Amino acid sequence: DKDTLTELKNKYPMGDKNKSAIPTRPLSISEHIWGSFDDPGQPIKGLNLSESRASILDRFPERELSEIYILKDRSKAEEYIKNGNYDEQTKKKLTTELDRMQNEWRENEKTEEGRIKNRNVEAAFKGYDVIQYEGRLPVYRNQNGAILPFPIINSDFGPRDVTDSGVHNGLDFPVPIGTPVPVVYSGTVIKSNYSESWGNYVVVKSEDGYNVYAYRSSSDVKVGDQVNQGSQLGRSGNSGFFIKDGVSQQVGAHFHFGVFIDENLKKPVDPKGSE
Repeated sequence: DKDTLTELKNKYPMGDKNKSAIPTRPLSISEHIWGSFDDPGQPIKGLNLSESRASILDRFPERELSEIYILKDRSKAEEYIKNGNYDEQTKKKLTTELDRMQNEWRENEKTEEGRIKNRNVEAAFKGYDVIQYEGRLPVYRNQNGAILPFPIINSDFGPRDVTDSGVHNGLDFPVPIGTPVPVVYSGTVIKSNYSESWGNYVVVKSEDGYNVYAYRSSSDVKVGDQVNQGSQLGRSGNSGFFIKDGVSQQVGAHFHFGVFIDENLKKPVDPKGSE
């Protein structure tokens, strides 16, 4: 309601100057999974799942295991419920809601809006805060206070042996080709170019350094543009190549995000922040 929105504005004065968008407050797992955010002016749309589905999440001892239990390994979830200190009626209800949650997840994967909802749930599993402004894409704040474009990472910052370079100066996210890519930190586009190692890439200068967005299939920005957190920078792709054992190979579908402290992009830092 209007009173709630006013309270959120006053309590969480985040966002770009002179913007009327209302940021989200940090949400608990329960609030994010089953809360409804469909009222006009609310920045996030929840999954509208029932309270009992939220209780499934809150009763699992480990957030990271919750995703496996609920979305990938139904037998483990059933075993957890069976051995839990619940009466038979509650066990039956939780199992029924588990099935519904899995079905809703699969249905969400069929649409772009649904996939965003699922990413927000993945973020909740990891304990990330979802930050989303009206009319923009979500970004995710981890426990270190760093902002990430997507919640799931499949190649971390630092040493690695999957390429001849032996080091990874950013983070890779396993998203399909054509996934909308959000601006992580507001700033100015200072470079839009192509290189073999980064494919189609953009560099944004922000208060947090120089941010590299690589392997895009399309771009919605040009050099000189002012971009805001959560606005669409472009779409992910598989442009670019890597070298392994002296052989150049095209990268698979994913998105790369890097943070540097120098304009020459020679001094990378971990985008996840410090522990």
